[in-house]
Amino acid sequence: MNTKTIMEQAPDVEVIFTFNHSRKHPAREGYRPHHLVTGTYLTTGVHHYYDVDEVPPGGSTKGTITFLSPEAYPHCLWIGKEIGIQEGAHVVGSATVTRIFNPILRGDSPAEFQEARKMGDYMTIQKIWLDADFAQFAVECSSEVITARGKIYATDAMIDQLNLQLRQFLQGQVREVTWANEEKGNGSTPCLHLRFFPEDALGHIGVEVYLELEDGGDYSSHNCCFYLSTEMGLLDTFCNQLPLLRQKALPVTVTLNGSCLSYAP
Repeated sequence: MNTKTIMEQAPDVEVIFTFNHSRKHPAREGYRPHHLVTGTYLTTGVHHYYDVDEVPPGGSTKGTITFLSPEAYPHCLWIGKEIGIQEGAHVVGSATVTRIFNPILRGDSPAEFQEARKMGDYMTIQKIWLDADFAQFAVECSSEVITARGKIYATDAMIDQLNLQLRQFLQGQVREVTWANEEKGNGSTPCLHLRFFPEDALGHIGVEVYLELEDGGDYSSHNCCFYLSTEMGLLDTFCNQLPLLRQKALPVTVTLNGSCLSYAP
């Protein structure tokens, strides 16, 4: 457990600070405003300015930010991303990321993610709606031969069960894993059925995807089934991301064969 205070921790990112004229006084070394690190997540961060003790309204300088609890919003930053700086609801400036020191914060830019989509198999699960009992997820699965999209309903307990089963699979406790949010073809809501199994002894893993389509037809006949490929390390990263789907903030997305994306479009 990290027992250091935020003032004692190493910086998470290097940025170019640019302040507007809404502040009446300079921002001084150790300034602790809020930062909009994702489309929905504000967090406190401590500023350190290179070579100056303060930055006047309308001024700009380079420096670093040390964030509070970066593990709560992983993989949300990339080089060139602009972070809003706020005092409450008031935007007082921005910080453009030039370096990322903390690897937990490093993610794909939207352009990098779109390029990665073109390169191989992936599966994204994005939480788009929730109430007290269920959440709705937009699912996109893609292989070399097909890309399928659908919307499913699941509970936190279902997500936890998937994570538990995949952990057991990665630790060699079970030979394969099957998981579904719903029974196939029961006509109530769309079913996503996943089966994970070893492809070889080198750590490659196959994923059989069955997804029912909401196109006006019967789920029992309007569905698709195909295979994705991944590997042990990428599946482990996916497991680390799955608990993020329990967050109340929307939207939040996790990706198999990619980084976690938590920015609003």
